[in-house]
Amino acid sequence: MSTDGSQSAVQSARPAQAAPHRQTRRLTRAATNRLAAIAVGTGLIALLLYVYGQVVFGNWNYSYTNCLYRWKPFASENVATQGYCYSDITDNVLPIAYTTLHQGLITAWVPTFSIGAPMTVNLYFSPFNYLYLLPFDIAMPLIAVAKVVIAFLGMYFLLRQLGYTSRGGFIAGTTYALSAAMVTWQGWPHTEVGAWAPWLFLVLDKLVRQLRAKYIVWTAILTFLMLMAGMPTFAAYFFYLGFAYALFYACRLYWGRWRRLAATLAAGIGAVAIGAIMSLPYTGELLGSVGSNGYSDSRSNWSYIGLAPEQLKTMFFPFMTTQNTVNNIESMLYTGILAIITVAFTIVRFRSKPRVGFFACSAAIVGILLFTPYLDIVFTNMPMVNTSYKFRIVILLNFALAALLGINMDDLLSRVIDTMRERLSVWAVTAVALAVYVYAAFKTRGTPLVSENNVEFGPLQRRIAYLTVAVFAVVVLCRTCLPALFRRSAAFAVASKAMSVLCTVALCAAVVVDTGYFAMQYLPLTQKGSSAIPQATSTIKYLQENTKNGEKIVGKNVDLPTDSSMFYGLRDIRGHALSMTNPDIKAYYTAIDKSAYESSPTNTVFKNVSNENLLRYLGVKFIVSSETQENDPEYSSGEGMKAVGDDGLLVKELDNPAPEVQLVDNIQVFDTNDEVLDAMGKRYQENTVFFSREYGTPEGAKTTMDAPTENVDTTADVKSVDQQDDGDLTIVVSGESMQYLLVNEYDDGDWTASVDGQETPIYKGNGLIRAVAVPAGNHMVKFTYEPKRLWWYLAATAAGAVVLVAIAVLYKREDEFFAEL
Repeated sequence: MSTDGSQSAVQSARPAQAAPHRQTRRLTRAATNRLAAIAVGTGLIALLLYVYGQVVFGNWNYSYTNCLYRWKPFASENVATQGYCYSDITDNVLPIAYTTLHQGLITAWVPTFSIGAPMTVNLYFSPFNYLYLLPFDIAMPLIAVAKVVIAFLGMYFLLRQLGYTSRGGFIAGTTYALSAAMVTWQGWPHTEVGAWAPWLFLVLDKLVRQLRAKYIVWTAILTFLMLMAGMPTFAAYFFYLGFAYALFYACRLYWGRWRRLAATLAAGIGAVAIGAIMSLPYTGELLGSVGSNGYSDSRSNWSYIGLAPEQLKTMFFPFMTTQNTVNNIESMLYTGILAIITVAFTIVRFRSKPRVGFFACSAAIVGILLFTPYLDIVFTNMPMVNTSYKFRIVILLNFALAALLGINMDDLLSRVIDTMRERLSVWAVTAVALAVYVYAAFKTRGTPLVSENNVEFGPLQRRIAYLTVAVFAVVVLCRTCLPALFRRSAAFAVASKAMSVLCTVALCAAVVVDTGYFAMQYLPLTQKGSSAIPQATSTIKYLQENTKNGEKIVGKNVDLPTDSSMFYGLRDIRGHALSMTNPDIKAYYTAIDKSAYESSPTNTVFKNVSNENLLRYLGVKFIVSSETQENDPEYSSGEGMKAVGDDGLLVKELDNPAPEVQLVDNIQVFDTNDEVLDAMGKRYQENTVFFSREYGTPEGAKTTMDAPTENVDTTADVKSVDQQDDGDLTIVVSGESMQYLLVNEYDDGDWTASVDGQETPIYKGNGLIRAVAVPAGNHMVKFTYEPKRLWWYLAATAAGAVVLVAIAVLYKREDEFFAEL
């Protein structure tokens, strides 16, 4: 050491010299992050403009009502349509949203749905659904875009959380957001669940790495959002996978630190439990009904139904026709061509790629489930997922493959491959990938790629796939060969960085073009300038004019699609909902037409309404059909069908249907509901109510048929009827004797009634509807919907929210406790 202290002076100067360098590195890193964020944002905007360019720049509207414009009566409008037909959205989601949320109505009962039905309150707990407050021509595309953006960002930030760069994040986000399940289920709640899923994994990873109160809160919120989206089966898929993810990595990190491991698992499970409890207004009602109404039994064998190995072809070329194709929505596997051919890259630098093993194992297990029966013994006994087709777990395959692609391509694009050993390993797996693809392309060269309605667009889809693979091959060559050429150059760093940027842009663009073109084929489109909700046609206007007193209609087959009549204030007794599986409704509708439930356990389709007496008791005034239906003797409704407009529909008017509200004198009592339906079906008797001891009868009630049963005005003593938008009724009556007041709406057991403020029992009359006994004199009768179980569930939601707020407020104390574990 120098005696003059120069050594100590040099040492003391080093921190001062190092500080500017550290600050420069921080500034450089911040600038790089800003540039990356700008690049990703620009790429996302380009992706959206590419996929939705036909809507933004072309002559099309994004609208799920393209189905309606293809069917009678709306086909008479001659509005051009394109893309897939999402019938379940058209005849269920949209009509309910249109008549409730779009009108600003918060309700637990929807009187205009079928014969009246409970509202599925999850509609009000989905952030996406509040876009339905906007005009529908704006709401529908905005919801679709919002799901794509949220799914993209969730996967992007998940990859960043796992330690990968924006390159991998962008590729994974694009691939997942535009993968088969996220595209084919657009408009349904399935994609809402899928959009939140990457965020759940992101928060779970944060929770496992660092036990913090805020991650517990976010895990609970995401659980709640996924369950309340309206497709708990899809949510359960991700919950099972997320549990496996958190359990494996928590054990890996904290094995031996038992307190920390137990606390991490307890926090994660507790957060999911809080979210599940908060979701009870929807899931509680669902679980309380599907077991008792036959829904579970009707789908008990669905969880065994996977996909045929032949369907693997569609992972290379979407829309490839196969003998075993279920349909191009349910069975579509496409996750982008690179996601399947680059799977072999997983083994390259396996130990240097965080979490790659989990996603690879997940993809393998899901593949086994999809294409073999070997794991059915497990899957068919898993709660919440065993009432749905097994092949719907395609979304997990899309999720895992998208993550793998992002991880593997990030590794290829972000590191310098400068040793021969590394080059050989990359070349080897690339050769395998290209060989597999060439083989698949050769074997399927003569198989057409056909979208809905036999529209073939295979040649361009194939060219895009070929181009994507070619870009990938060129990128591999650039990343493995060019570094050796530039090694001795003074501009090596600049050249290497420029090459990395060019390769990244090229590969990201190829992924966008490939998956984006696939997604375009599923866009539901209508001609620019057409109405989001089709204008009322001539027959619909006729029905509107002639059903102003609450009379109902019934459509046959797919003419005037189920629930679409709600758009026009018409009450069609058909319905597409879980309530249609209730035993009393199913018994009544099957008595009308034995084929009513052949197509679906939840969607009633009448082909032959052979029992018109039962229709009259429900207040049906018109049967709506078409020539195609009526020309078939097996399904014809006989004489009386006529055209009242020029839109292709036919109507048959039934004489003297039951009024919506009436006072009757006669009563018939039977032991069973089957006997009630048999008696009603044989003869239409006015001024009469039918009870069964199976569903409950008024005390001491006996069959009495003293009053006339024909040509009776049963509304004469009904002085006024005031029905609110939420279904609640106030009825003023005046009678000379005790009578039964009938309301021709469904009695689901949660209605209460009062006569002059005094509660009175409601009985199930005519096998379905609400009936109360009213004494002689002037009275005010009120019907109020009181779903007490729902109120308790809402209280549970509020309690869960309070717990989460408490956790958020007291986060410092909780984090200090967790830090000591």
